[in-house]
Amino acid sequence: MKGPKTEDVAEMLIQYINSICIEELSKELVDRMSQIHPTLQQNFTRVCVDWFKELSEKKYYDLRNEASVLLAKRLRKELDSSY
Repeated sequence: MKGPKTEDVAEMLIQYINSICIEELSKELVDRMSQIHPTLQQNFTRVCVDWFKELSEKKYYDLRNEASVLLAKRLRKELDSSY
């Protein structure tokens, strides 16, 4: 069975994040992800870790994503040693 294309998944996630209140997104998504199979939880965590690693490498950012980039930079050492 062939899964959805990465571009389609990314676009769906972008639209979801852009269309609702972030507090609502966070709670609903975290609640749902906590109910899935442990292997899938691990895979999702790897995706999140990869995102933080990518974000930590940004040299240019502005006030809209500054907090995210700075958090990713602080987490990078731990992420490198754990994953």
